[in-house]
Amino acid sequence: ITEYLLVPNLISDEIDEIEFGKDGKPLFIQGPHDNAVKIINKLNETVGEGNYHYIQQGEDMEM
Repeated sequence: ITEYLLVPNLISDEIDEIEFGKDGKPLFIQGPHDNAVKIINKLNETVGEGNYHYIQQGEDMEM
């Protein structure tokens, strides 16, 4: 599947864009095996603090 995300011309389904995240920002939903501190640090480093959404494990998801 990743191949089709990276090379969108491989499929001709008339979809020009694939949206990720929430409200135009990255979205991290913590799973039971995720190192949340490491991922949050990477998000802060790459997109900046406050420029992403984060849902902790056990939190209700309101999308």
